[in-house]
Amino acid sequence: MTEIERRDESANRAITIALCFCVAVLEGFDLQIIGVMAPAIREAIHLTPQQMGWVFSASLIGLAVGAAYGGWLADRLGRKPVLIGSVVTLGVFTLAAALIRDVNSLLAVRFLAGLGIGGAMPNLIAVVSEVAAKGKVTGTVSLMFCGMPLGGVLVALLARFGAGALGWQGLFVVGGVLPLIVAALLAVNLKETGAGRRIDAQRSAPGYMNSLFGRGQALRTVLLWVVFALTLLQLSLLLNWLPSLVINRGFPPSDAFITTMVVNIGSIIGSFTIGRACDRYGVRWPMFLVYIAMALSLSALAMASGRETLWAAALAAGYFVLGSQFVLYGLAPRLYAHEARGAGVGAAVAIGRIGAITGPLLVGVALGAGANSGRIILLLVPLVIAAGLSLFWLTYAARDELGRGPNAQIST
Repeated sequence: MTEIERRDESANRAITIALCFCVAVLEGFDLQIIGVMAPAIREAIHLTPQQMGWVFSASLIGLAVGAAYGGWLADRLGRKPVLIGSVVTLGVFTLAAALIRDVNSLLAVRFLAGLGIGGAMPNLIAVVSEVAAKGKVTGTVSLMFCGMPLGGVLVALLARFGAGALGWQGLFVVGGVLPLIVAALLAVNLKETGAGRRIDAQRSAPGYMNSLFGRGQALRTVLLWVVFALTLLQLSLLLNWLPSLVINRGFPPSDAFITTMVVNIGSIIGSFTIGRACDRYGVRWPMFLVYIAMALSLSALAMASGRETLWAAALAAGYFVLGSQFVLYGLAPRLYAHEARGAGVGAAVAIGRIGAITGPLLVGVALGAGANSGRIILLLVPLVIAAGLSLFWLTYAARDELGRGPNAQIST
């Protein structure tokens, strides 16, 4: 490869990762807009805690459906068209949320926006893993997904300082227009990767079930699903219910917005540093320690009584819970062959959303029954331990793919 070709490849890699990062920012903005503005939305259209739980879960149900088929479809049609279509879907139905006046309409548009998020996620992961430099797959995918908590920080800042002028409808307008702009940039600048470059892609891609369970993949796929589901349950609670739980414990709404921002800042730091550690030392021991620390940070968050201790615990919870989830996105493509990567990653994201969907619904029921927020968070700790043990087992079942250092690459 000549020097000019190397520069062109490096420039293409940077543009691709930057565009995917922008999509991740928009997804993080959309996923957290409901949680941040939940008190205002609940008051505006008179929702019960149980109905609010369904509103939180509607986009996650759509995300699960979109992820299950978005990656599989991209293995056949190409990453680029499926990714662009997903981003447009996100933008259109987030805009539509600004016009709703009843709970059924809100549920519908949040489900459809979730389809867009779900269709985009496995393709973001696959695209970045396919262009990442050798030995830096996990760290690069994790770095790209730092965009999601950055989106959460942006929506928290807008809610804190601009909600008076914009209102909750205005935040949905912002969250809808930006994806349409980014979709246009993707159409012009994103180069196709992976299966989309193959003339025989449709013939070479294995069947959906064979992608997940064939060629000795069954155990690894099931363990990956367990880890995703249990970890995403913690994540969905932090993203959706944390502001309401903070207010329920007697803190003012401004503290709830700051707590959300602190969680996202912690996750940005965590995803980058944990991903780098996994690329350098392998997955097993860095992630084992992360899940132990995750259980401790959630326990601290449940027992925090003062503003400073609340924010310190929220920073740690964001670092370990969200940081580890973004690292999982970087690990998943390493477990599947090139032609099955979209299906494998998409299925993991979709199954993981079962935990994310269940979390908000259970919290809504528990709050309706009079449970306090500290007890709800403490109930997550055994699930964190189970997720850590499952990931530890997975590192043995996939020791070649998840081994130490630069020699551990994604399958080709």
